[in-house]
Amino acid sequence: MKQLLLAFTAVTFLLFAASCNNTGKQEASTEEAVHSHEAEEPARAEELSLNNGQKWQTDQATGENVTFMKTMADNFGAEPNPGTTQYQLLGNDMQKGLDKLIQQCTMKGAAHDELHKWLEPVIRNIKDLKGVTDSVSGQQLFTELKGRFENYGNFFQYDN
Repeated sequence: MKQLLLAFTAVTFLLFAASCNNTGKQEASTEEAVHSHEAEEPARAEELSLNNGQKWQTDQATGENVTFMKTMADNFGAEPNPGTTQYQLLGNDMQKGLDKLIQQCTMKGAAHDELHKWLEPVIRNIKDLKGVTDSVSGQQLFTELKGRFENYGNFFQYDN
């Protein structure tokens, strides 16, 4: 089972690598693009770092899509006592935002690599949130995901 999962994630990583640098003309498969970051090194827990003490510059699509997803999380956080279904729906909505972010990505180089470090756990949180089976787990996953979006601004910026 682990070998099958590893093979699947390796294939999806290759598909993501091709789709992440596209110019919008090619659309990556949602499932393939989303799971690709997990394939890079599932056990890796790299720390985000700054660009010589400065925030990494992102492209317009990344900046706008992350802002949209953060707003989605902020709005959801104002909901009193969400249930399992609400967490699953949030996961599905976040997946759509994530798919758009990945499809429109034009970043390259070190900034792109650093974005991957931030994005990998976000992808896992969204995947888990979509399949959550109880509201306690949903709350925990949501709290982690919201924290990741809050942390994004400490390392990345978009100057429009």
